[in-house]
Amino acid sequence: MTYERVKTFVLILLVGISLLLTFALWSNQPNFDQFHDARYISQVDLGGEEEKKKEIIQPSSVIFHENGIHSSFKDPRELESLNKDMQTWVLYDFQAGEAAGRPDNNQQVELIYPNPVPMATVPSLHTFNEETYMPNWSFQRLFITFKEESSSLQFLFMSVDGRKQATAVVDKSDKFDLLADYFSDDEALQQYISFGNAKAPVYLPKDPILMNKKTLSVSTIEPDLLVNILFTTPSLVSPNVGEAYFTDGQRGMRLVQDGLAIEFTNPIQANYEQMEKSDLLDKSISDINGHKGWTNKYKFESIDKSLNEIRYRMYYEGYPVFDYANSSVIEQEWRNQELYQYYRPLFVLENTLSQNEVELPSGQMILDYLQGNENYQTKNIKDIRLGYHLDDSEDVSHSATLQPGWYINYNGSWSQLDISDAVSFKGGN
Repeated sequence: MTYERVKTFVLILLVGISLLLTFALWSNQPNFDQFHDARYISQVDLGGEEEKKKEIIQPSSVIFHENGIHSSFKDPRELESLNKDMQTWVLYDFQAGEAAGRPDNNQQVELIYPNPVPMATVPSLHTFNEETYMPNWSFQRLFITFKEESSSLQFLFMSVDGRKQATAVVDKSDKFDLLADYFSDDEALQQYISFGNAKAPVYLPKDPILMNKKTLSVSTIEPDLLVNILFTTPSLVSPNVGEAYFTDGQRGMRLVQDGLAIEFTNPIQANYEQMEKSDLLDKSISDINGHKGWTNKYKFESIDKSLNEIRYRMYYEGYPVFDYANSSVIEQEWRNQELYQYYRPLFVLENTLSQNEVELPSGQMILDYLQGNENYQTKNIKDIRLGYHLDDSEDVSHSATLQPGWYINYNGSWSQLDISDAVSFKGGN
């Protein structure tokens, strides 16, 4: 083969390779659909925290029982501190079976959660010495009893219907002493009274309560951040002229409560499967963590399995925050593993601007008022708690006032008790 023929062959080969590469580039159709998936949107967050389940699911009260006397912390932040410590205690010898009723020990500790909690979440809330199978039921009350002979503690999770229980042991004498010492700590505890169902009583402080009325500075969250988080293609979202409403033609986000909150709706098929409560908790907390949506202190409050709905309430210095417009809660509904509705505040409580001490009526006075008021039936009272009312009479875009008060959960709905009515009722008696 001559030199000229070799050159011609090489040239033809190079031209052929070039044509093949050109054809491959032209015919390749990259899949840009992934960039329209919410999972591929650049990271946007609300500037809050990422929280673990054990930080979101916490007891709302702790009661120390001793020979028929009930006590609890004067400062609810003490409960948060104790619960954080308890979550590190190692639990051994986990067993589940039939219940034998509430413990009747003369000395015991009772922790009450705001709503039933699936046992499947317990390994996320407490530390076990080994992987443990959890029963398929929920609990709302956890009892801790003292085993004097071994200086150990027994944890007893009671099912909501009272028919099942699960037990575990903390074999640490220093934790035994820690809990035992609280019973004689008059500086930390105050006396409580109980009423209602003997199997699930409601507890409230016996004597008048001192709380601080606070005015706080407030920062706001820009709605555009939620547009980038909640919509698959934010560039297609535009606000409706004259309305505080954003839409991409399918999903919609509305500013509500004078711009203090947003309400997002993702219309999807009406038929859906009910999620297990533990799965719903996992899905919801993970979703809010994904955009650092815990912009204040929030705690788990309730689950409605029929709607796949979950609610978290804002807390301040250990007390729940309430308001008439529900701008102190985060709510989510899920349909077929997708976020269907999302309601959340657009403000963050910041620094204290002023405060003054307020005295609230005693729990005994509140109880006398409720029992003497024909508008209330004891069987329908689910809970009574001290808390803060978020005062919306001011410009909440700059500051907010937290007003102490008494709150009642009646037939599953929270409302504020009129303190003046309770005081005048007592005076009338």
